[in-house]
Amino acid sequence: MAKECDNPYKTARKAAGLTQERAAMLLNVSVDSLRDYEGNIRPVPNDVAAAMCDAYDAQYLAITHLRMTSIGRQAIPAFQLRDLPEAVLNLLNAVQQFVDKNPTMICIAADGVISPSEQREWDNIILLADNLQTALMSVKFAVEGRNE
Repeated sequence: MAKECDNPYKTARKAAGLTQERAAMLLNVSVDSLRDYEGNIRPVPNDVAAAMCDAYDAQYLAITHLRMTSIGRQAIPAFQLRDLPEAVLNLLNAVQQFVDKNPTMICIAADGVISPSEQREWDNIILLADNLQTALMSVKFAVEGRNE
């Protein structure tokens, strides 16, 4: 993927091939406001972030915005934009690691109780599930990027 800058809104705009002037017009904001958003001077309002997702054809920006601005960072896993082959290989690796833990997961969950001696292994399985979700998001948005 192209080298990303520190600000995801600027990255998405540049990936869409838009100047700040054109983007500001599409977003119905001033160039100064857009410059402030992209310079991390002012927070991006939710309605502007939603407009950016549409104008830049960058739906991943909605998830990134939620993670940056709300309690979303506690519930939404971080992910990286990746080239499609890298994203797919990463997903397949995450799937295999999760599948390898299925027998352990069944043993732990069979009695409906996670004992103190099982807790550490259970936490590791949940981490693998989180990794699987993150890898799936990377594939989704790599595919989205290729369809532009």
